[in-house]
Amino acid sequence: MFFHLRPESAVIADSNLELINLYRAVAADPSGVFDATKSMANTEEFFYELRAIDWTILEPVHAAARTLFLNRTCFNGLYRVNRKGQFNVPFGRYAKLSIPDLEHLTSASKALKNSEIVEGDYLDVLNRYAGPGDFLPARRNDFVTDAVD
Repeated sequence: MFFHLRPESAVIADSNLELINLYRAVAADPSGVFDATKSMANTEEFFYELRAIDWTILEPVHAAARTLFLNRTCFNGLYRVNRKGQFNVPFGRYAKLSIPDLEHLTSASKALKNSEIVEGDYLDVLNRYAGPGDFLPARRNDFVTDAVD
């Protein structure tokens, strides 16, 4: 919804630090994220090798490329972690690799530039950042406006 609406300013929040890192890396260095994906092979072997790496030990741009690659090559684009917090979705076996090109990442970067990207619980973020007239997603997959009075 954010990328479709492209607001002049926004707060983007999630409790998933890996997703937050992806947003921040794309905002700061879309070329770096794109370049880091170039050497990633759409093979089951490479997928599982990359999946086994702890994203927190990688440089932010490489961690973002890892997240993007795994999301685009895993089964149905799911995001799921085990109790240890490790991504555990199986390989998707897609014939064609569908990583966003540099133009799309640059466009996303421009949209993210005027946004504050924060990690946090949904209700905590609402309490801290939301104000009257803000556009907010509801908790039941529908969207509401003027949700905060």
